[in-house]
Amino acid sequence: MNNEDSLFKIELNEKGTQSILRIYRVVQVCFWMGIIVNLTMLFFSLRSYFKYISILKSSSNGTALKFLILIIYMIVFSCCYFLQFYYYLKFAKQSKNSIQINDSDSFNKSLSWLYRALSMTAIGVGLNGLYTIYIIFGDKAF
Repeated sequence: MNNEDSLFKIELNEKGTQSILRIYRVVQVCFWMGIIVNLTMLFFSLRSYFKYISILKSSSNGTALKFLILIIYMIVFSCCYFLQFYYYLKFAKQSKNSIQINDSDSFNKSLSWLYRALSMTAIGVGLNGLYTIYIIFGDKAF
């Protein structure tokens, strides 16, 4: 990249390089732990739903619908969670590789993965907010 295309120049010292490498390792662990935790939660939720579906349907207070909404929420939230950490992983891997080969263009491109990860975080926060409103106010909220 020539200097005319740059807004400013950033120099990364050894401490910064080590921080990027640590971020990559932490994101890898979080990614795999998140997959295990989310799949476990989904498995037990779905198992409970199908185990108690006949009892839930016979209840008169809409418990089956509430439980179904919980299952749908968990599936959508888990998908957002997987995408979020996938994007974080892509960011961390591309930024780590670009630093190792000293490629500023590649490092700049890695920021688009970070943006996607943060977008999924915002969507997850929004979903949590909507579900919290539903839990607090029940069917009257919507």
